[in-house]
Amino acid sequence: MRLVVLVVTCCLLCVPCSVADELACSEDTLVGSVYFGDQHELLLEGMYGYGVHALDGLSIFDISDPLHPTELANIPFFGGTLLIRHHDLLIVGDDTYLPVQLVDIRDPANPQALSEIDIFPEYVCAEGDDLLIVSGDSMSVFDISDPSLPVFIDRIRLPRWMRHGQFDVVDGQVYANRGGRISVFELQDALSGKYKVTELVSNAPGGRFALKDGFMYVAGYSHGLFVYDVRDPRNVVEAYVEDSFRVDDLELVGSTLFLANEQRGVRVVDVTDPYRLQTLDVLSTYRDSKRVWVNNGYVFSSGYSYAASSLEVFSTSRMRRTARRSSVPLTGQRGDVVADELIACVVDGDELRIVDISQPQHATQAGVFSFAGMPEDVVDLSMHAGVLYVAGSDELIRMIDIGDAEDPTLIGSLDVGDPILAMELEGGHVFVGCAHAGLQIFDVSSPAQPVLVGEFRGDEGEARVPALDARNGLVGVAIEGVGIHLLDVQVPSSPVFLSRTGLRRDVLDITLGDGDAYYCKIVGSTGAFPDTKLYRFDIQDTSSPSIVEQVRFDSFYATEAVEFELQGRYGYLRDGDRGIMIFDLEDEDDPLRHVGTYRGEGIYGRGRYSVTGDSLVYSGRFLEVLDIRDGIGCSTCLSDFDGDTDVDAADVHAYIEAHADHEVYADLNFDGEWDYFDVRVYIETVRDGCP
Repeated sequence: MRLVVLVVTCCLLCVPCSVADELACSEDTLVGSVYFGDQHELLLEGMYGYGVHALDGLSIFDISDPLHPTELANIPFFGGTLLIRHHDLLIVGDDTYLPVQLVDIRDPANPQALSEIDIFPEYVCAEGDDLLIVSGDSMSVFDISDPSLPVFIDRIRLPRWMRHGQFDVVDGQVYANRGGRISVFELQDALSGKYKVTELVSNAPGGRFALKDGFMYVAGYSHGLFVYDVRDPRNVVEAYVEDSFRVDDLELVGSTLFLANEQRGVRVVDVTDPYRLQTLDVLSTYRDSKRVWVNNGYVFSSGYSYAASSLEVFSTSRMRRTARRSSVPLTGQRGDVVADELIACVVDGDELRIVDISQPQHATQAGVFSFAGMPEDVVDLSMHAGVLYVAGSDELIRMIDIGDAEDPTLIGSLDVGDPILAMELEGGHVFVGCAHAGLQIFDVSSPAQPVLVGEFRGDEGEARVPALDARNGLVGVAIEGVGIHLLDVQVPSSPVFLSRTGLRRDVLDITLGDGDAYYCKIVGSTGAFPDTKLYRFDIQDTSSPSIVEQVRFDSFYATEAVEFELQGRYGYLRDGDRGIMIFDLEDEDDPLRHVGTYRGEGIYGRGRYSVTGDSLVYSGRFLEVLDIRDGIGCSTCLSDFDGDTDVDAADVHAYIEAHADHEVYADLNFDGEWDYFDVRVYIETVRDGCP
C-alpha cells in the first residue's frame, strides 16, 4: 500500500531537479567568511548571533544573511566568557568578574537586562524553570519561571573532584565531566539533600560533550571522539572511538554530528547508529577549526579558541553525499588495497583479506591469508589473471593464487635482490622499481617461475626508482635526482629510451593516461615545507613531453599528495591531509578542476584506495565500496536507489524501506530527519530518471 501511495504522490509533487542534484553532489560548501568582532564568547542560533566581550558587553546580530551580519543592539555591561540561550533568555557570566546576567531577547533589537544573580559562575546550564550555576565546589539552583525575579531554591554541594568540570542537565539528570571522569546524579534527589553520584566513565577524555537519546558524544581534543552508551548508568558501554584525529569542539544537530579541528576542517558525521558512525563530508577550512556552530542551514567555523573573530561559513544544503555502496569492517591498521570488478584484496595488519565486491551493494569477506613471516611493510599490491603479487620491504615479491577467493594459496616468490619501491603489472610482465638497481622487468607468464628479462638505469650506475607506471607498451620511470624517463617496452627485454622530463625533485607517483594522451605525476619534497604539485604532461609526441597544467597544494600544512589514479575523465588523488581528491581532467576551462573530496572512516585521508570499473574501493577503518559512476564519489542519480542502473519499482521499494529504517542515505535533504521533505526530493528524482 505504501508503494502505491508514493507512486501516486510522484505525479502530484514538483521539486526542481536542480535541488536533488545540488543536495547530492555539490562540492562548493564554503560560501565565504564573516567577521563578528573579537568576541570572547559567541553563540549562533536561528536568525541571530550573540556575542559577549570583556569590554564591549553583549552584542546581538541579525545573521539572516550569514555573510553580512548586522549588529542590532548592544548592552554595555562588563562582558564575560559564559553564554547560553534558554528559550527567550540569554544567560551571561564569568567566573572572575561578572555575576550571572539574565537578558530578555524576545525583541533582539531591544534586549532588556532583567536581573542579576550575585554568583561568579564557572559553568551554567538550564532545563525547564531550573537554572544551575556551578561555582567552586557547589551548584546553586534557581527557579527562573519569572526571569526578572530569580528565586533561589537550594545549593548542592559537589564532590571536590567535580570542580572546574563541564555540566549539562537532561531530563532532570545532571551530567558532569571533569578530567575524563564522567558522572551523573538526579537533580531532584540532590535538592532533597540525599543524592547519589553514579560514575559512568572513569577514563574518558575531558572535552566538551553532547547528549542525545542516551548516548554521550565527547570531544577528546588530541584523543579524538568518544561515544558512550549511557542508557543504563550501571552498565555504560563504549560504543565508538575514533582516536586518529583531533576534536576540539562538537555540535549535534538531529542525527548529524559536526566535529571541529579535523586537520583544518569540520568533519560531518552521521550518528544514526552511534555504534557505527559514518563520515558524510569534510568541510575544508583555511585554518584550524577550534569552534563550530551549526545554525539555520549554515556551519560556522572559527580558528581561535579564545576570541572568535573571522569565521568561515559553509552551506549545509550544498554538502556532498558520498554514495557508499557497502563496507566491510577492518582492524583500522593501514594497508594497501587492489581491486578489480569482482574482488578486492586488502592488507589488514598481518593478514590479507579478500572481499567479494561482485555485488557492490553487498560486499562480503570471502577469504583470509595469513602474512605470518612477512615484513611489516607491504610496499605494493598488483593483481593479474587470478594471481596477487605482493611486494614486501624484504626485497621479495610473493605470488598468491586467489582464483579460489575462499582459499588463497602461496604459489611462489621472487627475490629481486634490492629493496622494492614500486611495482606495476602489464602484459604478462612485472615492472619493479628498486632502491639501487633501477627498473627491473620480469616475465611472469608462469607466475611460479618468474624470469628477469630486462632492466633500465639510464646513465646511472645506481638508480633509485620510487615511482613508475606501465600501459600499452609504454613505461614511465622516475629516477631520483634525474627525472622521469619514457620507455618503449613493446619488447620488454630491450627497453627503448624515448625522452626525459627535466623535473628532478621527489616523484611520488606516475600515472599514464588512456590513449597515451597525457600522464600525471606528483612531485614532493622531504623538507620541512613540502612543495607538492600534480602535473599534467602532454605525451602525444613521446619524444618531447610538455607540461600543460599543474596544481600546487598547500605546503604550509605539509600536505601529503602521494598517489594518483585515472578512471575515464576523472583523476583520483590520495592526499594524506584531505582524503581522496577528485579532478575533472576534461573540463574545457580548467583541465584539473577539483570537483570533489572523499574522506573515509578514520586515519584522516591516509587510507589506500583502488579504482575499478564504476567503484572506488577505499581501505581505512572499513573497506568501503563507493559509487563513482559520475566521477565524484556521489550519486547524481538518486532515483537508482538499488544501484542496478534501471529506474523501476524496485528502486521505489528500496527507498521506502531505507526511509522507514532511517538509513542515512534516505535523508535526502540532509537535515537529520526522515520525513515528507525527503520524499519530495526522491519523488523528483524518480520523475526525471537517470541522465
